[in-house]
This record gives sequence, C-alpha cells and structure tokens, in this order.
Amino acid sequence: MEPQDGRVRLDSGFIFRWLEELATQVRESRDYLTQLDAAIGDADHGINMDRGLTAAVQKIRELGDPCPGAILQAVGTTMLYLVGGAAGPLYGDGFRNMGRSLGEDAEFDPEGLLRCLRAGLEAIQAMGAASEGDKTIVDAFAPGLCRPGTGAAGRGPADDGPRPSAPGRRGGHAGHRADAGPQGQGELPGAPQRGASGSRCHVRGAAVLGAGASRGPRWVWRERSAVIQSVLRAARILQELGAGSPRLGVTELAERLGLAKATVYGLLRSLEAEEFVERDGETGKYRLGPALLRLGNAFLDNHELRARSLLWAESLAGRLVEAVRVGVLNGDSVLIVHHVFRPDNSVQILEVGASIPWNACALGKAIVAHVGPTRREELLAGELPQLTGRTIVDRGELGATLDRVASEGFATEDQEGIVGEAEVAAPVFEHLGNPVGAIGVAGPVERLLQDGPSKEVIATVREVARSLSRDMGAGRLARAR
Repeated sequence: MEPQDGRVRLDSGFIFRWLEELATQVRESRDYLTQLDAAIGDADHGINMDRGLTAAVQKIRELGDPCPGAILQAVGTTMLYLVGGAAGPLYGDGFRNMGRSLGEDAEFDPEGLLRCLRAGLEAIQAMGAASEGDKTIVDAFAPGLCRPGTGAAGRGPADDGPRPSAPGRRGGHAGHRADAGPQGQGELPGAPQRGASGSRCHVRGAAVLGAGASRGPRWVWRERSAVIQSVLRAARILQELGAGSPRLGVTELAERLGLAKATVYGLLRSLEAEEFVERDGETGKYRLGPALLRLGNAFLDNHELRARSLLWAESLAGRLVEAVRVGVLNGDSVLIVHHVFRPDNSVQILEVGASIPWNACALGKAIVAHVGPTRREELLAGELPQLTGRTIVDRGELGATLDRVASEGFATEDQEGIVGEAEVAAPVFEHLGNPVGAIGVAGPVERLLQDGPSKEVIATVREVARSLSRDMGAGRLARAR
C-alpha cells in the first residue's frame, strides 16, 4: 500500500497476494515435495500442502472483507484440519499465531510484519521443539527475522529465556520430550531436555509430536512407546502382500489400505531398496522379497523355545510315530515355530510359520488354559474364528474346555482346524511358571482319537512337555502343575 505519511502500510490485499503466491509455488512444486518426503516420510507432503493451501485461498475469497489477522487465522484453521501429519498442526498454529499478533487492525507496518512472522515462528518452535540448525522450517524463518544487534530470529537481551537445544541431531526431525501424562513419562530417542513450554501437541486425542516443516518421521505417543506412522504403513503393506494374492500393484494396495497411491509407491520403493519386496518386471506388481526370509530364519534361529525343543520334538515324533508341532501364542493366534514330520514316507507339508487361531488347535488351548485371568478373558472376548463345523466358538463351552485342560494338563483338537486331523498337546512353562508355548502330536483323527486319546499318547506328550519345561528353567514348578 502507498505510504501517505512517509510510512509503509500493509493491508489485507498484501496478505492475500502473498498467500496466493505461496499456494501457486507449492502447487508447482507439489511433485518435488512429495518426492523429498518419500525418503523420510509418507510421500504425501506435497499433496497435503497443495490441498490445504488451495482450500485456504478459497476460504479467504468467501470471507468478504476480512482484516489481515482474520485472514491468517482462517488459513491456520484450514491447514490444521486439512493437512495431515505433523505439518497440519505446525503450519496451522503458525498461521493462527501470526493472525493473533495482528489483532483486528485493518493495516500494519513493517515492524508489525516482523512481529507477525516472529509470532508464527514461536508457535512452530513451541510445538515442534526445533532450533536453528535442525534443518526444519525454523532455518527458513530465522535468517529473515534477524536484525542488527540482536540474536537469531530477532531475539534481543530481553529474550534470553530458555530455548530448546539440539545437540547431535540431524535434519528433518527435531527431538522431543513428552510430559508426564496419563500414559506416563517417556522420551523419544535423542530427545533434548525441554526448554520452552508447549513442546507437546495434542491433535484429536492423540499426542502427535511434530517434526519440522520438512516433516521428518511422524511420532505418535501410545502407551509409553513412540511409533512412526510411515513404518506402520510399510508393515501393513508387507502384511497385505503376505495375506493372499502373491502379487499386488500400487493401485490395488492403495485401495486395500485406504492410502494415496503416491504414499504406497514411495513406501514400496523404500522396501524394494532393502529387498523386503521385489517388483515383477513384466507386470509391474510387487511381491515379498528375500530379505523377509532372512529375517524369518534369524527369528527361528534365535527363538529359545524352538532351539530347546529340537531334540525333544524329534524324540516325541519317533516314540509316537506322529508329526510334532511346537507353537507359541502370538496375539490371538498360535505361531508354529517348529515342526517335525511323521517318520514315514508319506508326503507332508512343513508348517513352520503357520498361524492358527488359538481356539482351533490343541496347542492354543493348552497355552491359554494356563495364562493369567485377564489375558484369558481378553482372548475369550475376542474374535473366535470357525474353521470347521467342529471348531468351538461358544465362549461358555470354550471356557469350560479351558478349565478342563488346566486340570488335566493336556488339550485335544478333534477336526477343529482341519477336517480329518487331530492333535494332542501339553503346555511348556518357563522359570516363573508362565506358559511360553506348547508341544503336541498331530495326525489323522482315526489314529489319535478313534476312541479318545490313548493313555500312552497323553502320558508321552505330557512327559516331553515337562522335560522341555525343565530345559526352559521351570524345574519343579512345571512338575507341580
């Protein structure tokens, strides 16, 4: 606006033109921002920022003749609700604090603009706990706010209060410390001691610890542990690829997971680089990669129950001439960690790595019968899949079955997982007397349960389970059970 008294005055038109130019530049750089974000985040930053700023400009046009402060607050509110991840709260609070600093005045001078920008920076720093040198939006703001004779971002002698420090941190993500709250106190890796207050941001009930404007990893505070959303999404992609179809394309995965195709593509490229997935050259679709096999083998090699069960399982299979399985409770399913074939020439399929609903196998019932009452109630209240017509899904009947298993020391499965197959299993305990898994024999129902389980089978399975429990440190406690 032209000065009338020798002083430059700025108004709503200046703010609107600035925001339009910002929205245009973000739209033109949308793909580039998304590409940058793919390396450290969810590959959606450019998309989210474009969507938020486009909606913000449209919102301003609908306001009529607002003052500069009202424009900035409207932009902040729009960004907060439309831009995902840490960027929404960071930009949203920044713009809204800028608007509050201008108040309801129709015009402001360059000093007011400096105060406005500094207010935005302070809001971003309070939420993200980032400092200069962390390679975040702070490093874009601060140089323009420095004045001769002051510290960074216009801080003078009166501004010598505590500031967040960031020793040894690298770009994109600024460390954070979570205040003690309902979930207790916790600290993210490499977090500095809190300086200025307000470094925690609550968004729709979840404590999302914001990174800088470049959107480093998105931290979500959940029950004393920090999780990164992009890692969770990558894990969901792997689970989807391993759930059914051997090959899936970007569009198919995006639809199944409810994610943007750009997000899925960025995550797949990262997974492919580490060989967790591989891309079919002809179809362009993705499948699980060899790195997962290496990790799976490492898991089995380092699993104590499996390692200690090798000789006992081999012995049990030889004594009863049946296949032997060793399983552990994994969520609401039993994970088979060791499988010995029946010692004959029949064709058999290795079941190591198979996951079976706990209510549909003797291994699962043998374990759950001895877990604590709270865990048992959780499992009984959860989903109980019915694999065959004989699978027990009635909670009352299943509870009574568990009581009987706990009393007798063994469990049976009569065609509850696969029609025609049966199993007899007993629990394995560790040094504190807690169940760590189960071992059992599996075979055709006409051999194992023709007239109910034979005394020989029951006695042999329980004996081997007790021996394995002693190897796990249970000692007399397992025998007392």
